[in-house]
Amino acid sequence: MPEEIVIIECQKCGQEIGRLSEFRGRQMLIVNGIATTFWRGVCVHCGREFHWDMGTKALAELINNREQKE
Repeated sequence: MPEEIVIIECQKCGQEIGRLSEFRGRQMLIVNGIATTFWRGVCVHCGREFHWDMGTKALAELINNREQKE
């Protein structure tokens, strides 16, 4: 069973989209029982576009962590 880290919500209406979880040693977005590192679509409640890419997210976190140390 994946270890839950964070609930991911639509930035417009707050509806839950999925959960960021630790799954087999990797952070993944879990949506309706599907573990993914990439997801693109729209919120079915408000129509806001949703894009999730763990590769891009990990790079952004690395840059932010490096800037904070300097």
